Amino acid sequence: MIRQTLSNPITKAIWQLVFIVIFAAAVGIGFNYVRNAPLALVGDGFNPSRLLDKTGNDITIGLSEAKTHFENKTALFFDARDKESFEIGHIKEATNIPFQDIDNYFMELAGNIAAETLIITYCDGQACNLSHELALFLIDMGFSNVRVLVNGWTQWQQANMPIESTSS
Repeated sequence: MIRQTLSNPITKAIWQLVFIVIFAAAVGIGFNYVRNAPLALVGDGFNPSRLLDKTGNDITIGLSEAKTHFENKTALFFDARDKESFEIGHIKEATNIPFQDIDNYFMELAGNIAAETLIITYCDGQACNLSHELALFLIDMGFSNVRVLVNGWTQWQQANMPIESTSS
């Protein structure tokens, strides 16, 4: 039965193609394994180009600079995570503006903030894109001084900076 199936030229070509693909993947993974500096087979999802504004300017801010602004009270911190995560814990005196629900939060804040105010957005995890999306939205809405603290919540906690919780 198998011999009859393999006598069909199309079926035979498909089986050969499957074998070539599996063999090539095994050889590639094997060579990667023995390299001095093997390539990661699975990425962490972090893409540095996502931290640029539309004109190509880097909008990130480092932890030490963010800490200085926090201590001097020269910036507003916006947490882009969902309400539940924010309530569990957040940077002290930060404002929660969940990006998924931006329409319900933005209008009440917009009139109270000068366009040149330094705004630092953050979320959690290096691959979290919410803070970047929020930053780009704020820039589009006319705020000229918006920065992103990458992996902000985790970094802030690890640096033992002031945090608070609003959950009971």
